[in-house]
Amino acid sequence: MHISLESLNPLPLTPAMGQPVPNVEHAVSVQLPTWDDIKEMFTGAPRVKNAQVTGYPRSFIHEDVKQFNKVCIEKFSNDASSCFFFPSLEYARACRDFATSAKIHGDGALPEDILSIRSVEISLEPSLGQENITINTLHGVFCPKDRELLLHTFWRLVGVGISSRLAQNIMSRIQTIKDVTGDSGNKHPIVHGRWSELSHRKLCQRIANLLERAPRCTTRGELVARDDVYLYSTGMAAIYHAHELLLRQIGGPSVVFGFPYELTLKLVETFGPGAKFFPFIEEADLQQLEDHLAQQSAAGTPVQAIWCECPSNPLLQTANLQRVRAIADKFKAAVVVDETVGGFANVDLLGVADMLVTSLTKSFSGSADVMAGSIVLNSSSPFYIKWKNDLELKYRNCLYGGDAQQLEENSRDLLMRTRHINNTASYLAEALHPLCENPNSPVTRVFYPKLDKQPENYRAQLRQPTEEFIPGYGGLFTIRFENFEQASVFFNALNVHKGPSLGAPVTLAQPYVQTVFHKQKAWAGECGLHESIIRVSVGLEDKHALLAAFQNALAEVTSNKASHNGIYPEASGTTDEAANTPLSTPTDDMAN
Repeated sequence: MHISLESLNPLPLTPAMGQPVPNVEHAVSVQLPTWDDIKEMFTGAPRVKNAQVTGYPRSFIHEDVKQFNKVCIEKFSNDASSCFFFPSLEYARACRDFATSAKIHGDGALPEDILSIRSVEISLEPSLGQENITINTLHGVFCPKDRELLLHTFWRLVGVGISSRLAQNIMSRIQTIKDVTGDSGNKHPIVHGRWSELSHRKLCQRIANLLERAPRCTTRGELVARDDVYLYSTGMAAIYHAHELLLRQIGGPSVVFGFPYELTLKLVETFGPGAKFFPFIEEADLQQLEDHLAQQSAAGTPVQAIWCECPSNPLLQTANLQRVRAIADKFKAAVVVDETVGGFANVDLLGVADMLVTSLTKSFSGSADVMAGSIVLNSSSPFYIKWKNDLELKYRNCLYGGDAQQLEENSRDLLMRTRHINNTASYLAEALHPLCENPNSPVTRVFYPKLDKQPENYRAQLRQPTEEFIPGYGGLFTIRFENFEQASVFFNALNVHKGPSLGAPVTLAQPYVQTVFHKQKAWAGECGLHESIIRVSVGLEDKHALLAAFQNALAEVTSNKASHNGIYPEASGTTDEAANTPLSTPTDDMAN
């Protein structure tokens, strides 16, 4: 039955193109309401470029960060320069080493003599839990403006740059800035210790508590403690540090099993000895995985870790993680699982994972106004003692106190939000799913863990139900259309917020391949990601109003098809030839 919008709670109004989503100062998404808007963002069309005031912070430098960079260029360099600032000297050096690496970039690597690292001191206003103004040192990598691409790539890929809240605090005290290059180094680091802020302690304890709430696995000998949780400035920073830990402790190649968030694959391919990618996760692929680990072991280059997601982004598929665990044990490899999409409330991965990585920016925050990530070590893992000793020596807390405070406040109602979002996403996905059986429907598949071809793999990781919370299938689903023309008509007509990220308080739609793999559509298609998919991250709106919005957009597709006698007008953004080289260095993206 078609639902009328007139009788429902109205959906929130969507902002104009280029405006922040949500409409707050440190929003992590941006409204791009049409297929053309997205295409023209990548081509640099002035219509979109001039209207876009924000974007996902790792890809689109936030205005507060831009202002700080501008001051530093004016004071310490010249107008022909660009700079990227980090909260530790280690990160600045890593950025420089990345940009100048011939191993990574070949002839495209930057010469070292055009880069410089400058350290600056600023006094910051105290955040909650601190009494006094503190002096802190930040470290910037400077380069000619026309050579900044590789530095920006590092900023985007590794996610360890300064946050917009930190930059905002800095700008309020910018008159105190001074150049201390070669003088103080890390004399006044922004990093004040693991428990420098009360909010850091609360966050780590909350995550530990969530991981031990209604566990699926009851055979673990040790519980997760607060000290087993490590916070980072972004989800990608957590993945970067997890990979660095593996390289220090094991030092072998990796495997990525199942199609993951695209930058996870790029990161493990880029740093260290590389990775073998298995885009599919069927029974035959599991056998190939085992064969690959056997071959690597026989060659004397054993695989250090198998990376998986539960479920995957954007196709919401989960591998047989018990089988993955058994294969890893056979060859003494580690298993790292990213549970960002499933979430702490819904899934328990500690029966199969040695280490969890999570983007706390997403559903854990739920407000889309702060960036953060975490690593959790499984205290029952055979790797635990070595990894724990390593991190206790190497770990530095670079999650800015103001961000930690916001994240702590946001995450207090995680279970309540997750209950609502689980319910709404399931309602929508199951309402749309029958369309796949109709030969006249433009919808050919709905990707959702509950509707997956192997739903038992996700269900095997669900937490136990309790009186207060019944675990579910998360807030993400993906719709595949018969072709990209239908997808573009649907996307343009859909009355929800549209932009990158997931886990926001409002529903977000994103034409995933068009935005993430706009130069690699052919390769993505070979890996199962068709250009005609629209990813949907469900928010807190009324589920009936959302379904009506989806039905109206589908009606527009049907109407458009009828008016053109079955022939769709060409949709912008699909005529460019797709590159076949996977994960080439982008100039910008909306990947998330």
